[in-house]
Amino acid sequence: TTMAALAALFTAAPVTAQGPWTLDFRAGAALPTQDLGQDEISTGTGFEGSLGYRIMEHVSAYAGWDWHRFAADQSFAGSDVDLEETGYAYGVRFEHPFSGESGAGPAYTLRAGGTYNHLEIENSEGDIIADSGHGAGWEVGAGVTFGLNEAWRVSPGARYRSLSSDVEVGDTTTDVDLRYVALEIGITWSF
Repeated sequence: TTMAALAALFTAAPVTAQGPWTLDFRAGAALPTQDLGQDEISTGTGFEGSLGYRIMEHVSAYAGWDWHRFAADQSFAGSDVDLEETGYAYGVRFEHPFSGESGAGPAYTLRAGGTYNHLEIENSEGDIIADSGHGAGWEVGAGVTFGLNEAWRVSPGARYRSLSSDVEVGDTTTDVDLRYVALEIGITWSF
């Protein structure tokens, strides 16, 4: 049954590929571009799922949910903590084939948008010891898209993301600027 369902999915996808919708899943590494105040954080990991809608021939609007995690041996919130950024991403994506002809060969993508994320700090037991509450941030990115068939694409890329927020731990409020480059690979289904 599973094999029949997968065969139906992959054979039916090219027929519906002309639709304006995309479902995108991205995962990869997150490299901090600066310390978190006086504290050094390690390279993190993360993923995002988003839904897109083509509003012009090469322009799509997207919205989705994302999660990124960083570790710190020492921080303003204590030792051996994890910093997690979670929330929503939205914006516009421009995708254009290198050859200039739609649907022909690899394409380059550019993206710009906002985030509405929050920062959680967890101790070594996994308990949340601080939460910034949601706030506005931004992101820009670029990548290359390779078609696997008419419905499926794979797209390596990079995004620069920024979120500034106040985090309260006990009686102390700390201004936190989280800035990083996400190096990702994504898989996209068009329908």
